[in-house]
Amino acid sequence: MDTVLKSFSGIFILLLLTSVSVGLIGATICANTADQYYSKATKKISVSNFSIDVIEECKKEAKERGYVLEVTSSEVNDTGKRVGQGKLLYDFKVPIIGIHKQYKIESNIW
Repeated sequence: MDTVLKSFSGIFILLLLTSVSVGLIGATICANTADQYYSKATKKISVSNFSIDVIEECKKEAKERGYVLEVTSSEVNDTGKRVGQGKLLYDFKVPIIGIHKQYKIESNIW
């Protein structure tokens, strides 16, 4: 009887650790995807010299992916190119252990 109890305890702990690990890996993949999207969007915005149409398209795409994209164009530099700042808000969720936080990626856009 003691062996059965130890075996079930071991299996339960193994399943719990596996579930938490899968949840953390999934959340990390989502965070990496958000980072990749932000890099792509800021490059597109920079190349377009802060075109309103491109910014709106990127914001729409971010919303479809579950992110919030904020872009501020501040000034024109010496070369005549606009510079500004970007921010992407995304959710980091690990439901099995109850983690749900909103993170942001911020950077200057040249």
